[in-house]
Amino acid sequence: MAAEDTLGTRIKRARERLRLTQKQLGQRVGKSVRTVNDWENDRTYPKNSIGALEEVFGHSLERPGEPDVPWQVAENADIRQVTTIWEIPDERMPRAQRVAMVELWLRKYRPERLPETGLLVPGRTG
Repeated sequence: MAAEDTLGTRIKRARERLRLTQKQLGQRVGKSVRTVNDWENDRTYPKNSIGALEEVFGHSLERPGEPDVPWQVAENADIRQVTTIWEIPDERMPRAQRVAMVELWLRKYRPERLPETGLLVPGRTG
């Protein structure tokens, strides 16, 4: 049985996708491990930290159904090179850099897959 799509489960999935521990996420948003654990288990709501969490994850957490990956990856997941870039396990490469790599690769090799603007838009999630 699939877990209910609560804010806590979306936070946990996004954290795990970035291969962050609760402690690492807490450090990035200025909160304790206990606070992150409370969010993930839906004991508390990250009212004052939603923006910081979304900045770390690179997508909205408040709208169920939003992709857990940026639009560049979600819309081009059938292209092996895109998923290869996205799965780079090197934590030293920031998420924004991976997104930029995907967009640049798409611009060069699959321009038809980019929106009409074709611009690199930092923080764009959909």
